[in-house]
Amino acid sequence: MNNKIELDDFNTMLNFATGQVKAYGEPEKIEIELLKPFPNHKFKLYTGKRLEDMIESIEQYGVIVPIVVWKNENDFIILSGHNRVEACKKLGLDEIPCVIKEDLTMEEATLIVTETNFMQRSFSDLSHSERAYTLEQHYKALKCQGKRNDLLQEIGNLMKNGTEKSEYNIEKVGNEYNLSKDTVARYMRLAKLNEDLLQKVDNESLSFMVAYNISFIEDETLQQKINFILNNGQKISLEKSQELKKLYKEFKLNADNLENYLLEKTEKSKRTRAKYTKISNDITSKYFDKKCKQEEIEDVIDKALEMYFNSQN
Repeated sequence: MNNKIELDDFNTMLNFATGQVKAYGEPEKIEIELLKPFPNHKFKLYTGKRLEDMIESIEQYGVIVPIVVWKNENDFIILSGHNRVEACKKLGLDEIPCVIKEDLTMEEATLIVTETNFMQRSFSDLSHSERAYTLEQHYKALKCQGKRNDLLQEIGNLMKNGTEKSEYNIEKVGNEYNLSKDTVARYMRLAKLNEDLLQKVDNESLSFMVAYNISFIEDETLQQKINFILNNGQKISLEKSQELKKLYKEFKLNADNLENYLLEKTEKSKRTRAKYTKISNDITSKYFDKKCKQEEIEDVIDKALEMYFNSQN
């Protein structure tokens, strides 16, 4: 019997609202020791209370929603369910229910990983690097026709969050995730950074807007040099990051002059830097809705200040 699951079958095969599975294409049990994590998995695994709650739920009710596994040659690679697998390991379970996917490209497998992770967590739960990675993959998927769009529909059905097929644009991605198109665009730029710089954004040793400007420096050697400079305690201000971006676009920035430029600008900035001013809650509440995210507020303020200083010029 052919148990292969076609890309548009999930909605008719699985009813996750009741936890019941129809006979055809029934998920099968797989030994946990056979499973491998998705290569270079970008999403942090649950820890603490979140993991404990999942363990308690599985102990009481079992794994209600099967994990999704990609059979790639002789490997069984987890696409959706890394945390459920981890919880089962903690409970000492040997098997877990799964749906096995075959005939996927790496891009399609990556799409399942990113979409299912995003549907299971809120945007605020994700780190900056996870947000950038997810939005970039969704961007790529919506640009493609045919099978990739069908896969988005299937993932939506699997996670009970249907995705309509439609023409791609950044505004559409923002509408789907309740984000402004500028926020989406900035996060997609962040995806151009290497892993080390993204980690610094996550741990807040590199500010979001500075990282955004650095993302326009797409030369890997220069990004590595910037990371090396940061590791040695050098800070990069917003002003310096804007200058770096400008120099790179003008083909004036290279690995030889980067560090000297930063050191030179540091001495200058000590003499000319404006005093740091915190914007009061009265001002932010006057102009921004409570639902506005910090990145959106910073984006508007940045644009307003740019318009103001340009007018003064």
